[in-house]
Order: sequence, then C-alpha cells, then structure tokens
Amino acid sequence: MIRVLLFAISLLSCGANAGAAIEQLAIDAKSIQGINGKFTQSRHIAILSTPLRSAGEFRYQREIGLVWHVSHPVESTLEISYDKGLRLVNDDGEAKSVTGAELLTQLFLGLFSGNLDALLDIFNIDEHKDEATWRLHLTPKSDALRQHISHINIVGNNGVNAITVVETSGDRNEIHLLEQHIERSIE
Repeated sequence: MIRVLLFAISLLSCGANAGAAIEQLAIDAKSIQGINGKFTQSRHIAILSTPLRSAGEFRYQREIGLVWHVSHPVESTLEISYDKGLRLVNDDGEAKSVTGAELLTQLFLGLFSGNLDALLDIFNIDEHKDEATWRLHLTPKSDALRQHISHINIVGNNGVNAITVVETSGDRNEIHLLEQHIERSIE
C-alpha cells in the first residue's frame, strides 16, 4: 500500500508564513479552470541500473478533478477528485477506490487548484525564486511520512513543470509535465 501511496504522491512534491513563490503558485493556480498536458516519469530504484520510464497524458478540471493516464509502457488510469478520492480505472472503465489515499487527494488537488493549505500542514517548505523559475523543497513534518519520504522538490515558472520525490530508501521518482495547455477563468 505504501508503494501505491508513494507512486501517487509522485504524480504530482514552511510554516504559517508562506513565501512569495508559494503565494504566487496559489494565486496563479486559483485562476486555472483546466490543464491538459503530457508527462514523463522516471522511477529510479537503487538496486536497478536503469530507471523505469513511463509516459502519458493528464487532464485537470477544477469541477471534476485530475485524470492521470499512463499510455506507455503499460496503460493505466488514475482519477483523483474531492468527492470520490483516488481511484484506479480498469480497462472496462470501472473505477476502484484506493483506500487510505485521502491525504494524497488533498495534495494533488491542492497543487492544481491553488489550495496549498494541505501542503503547508504536512510539509516544511523551503523556497527559492529567481527571475524565471521557482523551486520548492518539501520535507515531511510527521515521523510517519519521514519514514518513507526524504523530500520532494517541485520546480516551475507559470505552473508546476517538474516534481521529484526522493524516498528514504534512495529510490526517487522524477516527473516532468510537458506541453501544458492552461484554461484560465476570465476575471
């Protein structure tokens, strides 16, 4: 179960005084109604010389949630929404809930929607910002999460571009979000 949770965290990685990069991410994300794009993912396992690679498409809609579809090497689909949580969709289109994934649902949807309270409650966040790019370095606050995750790095400019989850085992997941098409609300 932990491996499923760690994988789910990777799809997607401060105290009460959030910094400029976090505030900007939240402001930018709140105007987003939808995002479509592609992703590549590399899972580096300490005992393997070659990473496991996958690729696919993702779709986020504020009112519906996030669909993460792996198209290579093996097809699979995850759906994440506030009302239904995290679900694995089979070949027949039937969705099966992943139990114990409430925290992950909050994290994923928090990043895409700009509701970053869940991240601030769960992680210590250090931020770095230069002219074009911001970087967030998240370290778990709880002992239970620290047993599995060393840290998460999130990099972006007009949104999230890359997420790296480093596990305490030395394994890591690297995700790159590509060809993002963002639909913003008109205000």
